Amino acid sequence: MINRTMVAPLALALGVTVLGVIGVEVVERPAILQVLSWLVAMTALPGTVTYLLTRRDFGSRGAALATVGCVILLGVGTWFGFVFAYFAFFVAAALYLLLRRSVRFGPAIAMSTATFMGGLVVSSLAMSRALDAMG
Repeated sequence: MINRTMVAPLALALGVTVLGVIGVEVVERPAILQVLSWLVAMTALPGTVTYLLTRRDFGSRGAALATVGCVILLGVGTWFGFVFAYFAFFVAAALYLLLRRSVRFGPAIAMSTATFMGGLVVSSLAMSRALDAMG
């Protein structure tokens, strides 16, 4: 699971995530800095986790492409679904870890990607429903 080479990148990503959340709370003006802090906070840890999980199966180049795709989707998902997109990512990552033991990595990544996309859609709909109920 987690070996020594993964600890440093995960710790760095967790630190960046915490700093991004603090940046959202501390920075009041301009609003673009708050938005950028939020996007960094919501994509740093999942991007690192994606790279570390897929590097063994896809190699460096494939893992980098998977990471870029995940970060873009998660950034868009957090824009529409707030933190619910984070939960969708972790469910998809757990599913990938379970599936890659029993099936080849191609079908495992396809099923976890479909789960992630479904989770992003559900998180956006949940946020839309919550906002509609407010007023």
